Amino acid sequence: MKRFTLAVIALFAIVLPAAASAQGHTVYRPELRTYIFVPAEAKAVAAPAAETPADVIARHTAMAIGYRANANDRGIAIAAAHCDRMVAEAREALRKNQ
Repeated sequence: MKRFTLAVIALFAIVLPAAASAQGHTVYRPELRTYIFVPAEAKAVAAPAAETPADVIARHTAMAIGYRANANDRGIAIAAAHCDRMVAEAREALRKNQ
């Protein structure tokens, strides 16, 4: 039992600082006479790239084909109509750009 207790204390002493440093770090503030916790900064997430009309046409054409292959429900027919509308709008945007 003594060995188990000693092993748990040693493991706790090894793991606790590693787990604490993964969250952030501490800084000594003399005016407070203590260490304070400074959380790690959040990583910036890049904004997704804007889709080109060609990307929209490619994606929605494939989705419409898939919806029509399984067309046994009204919701799927509405989804296929949505894809057709998106493809038509993207083709119109391509015509305007050229």
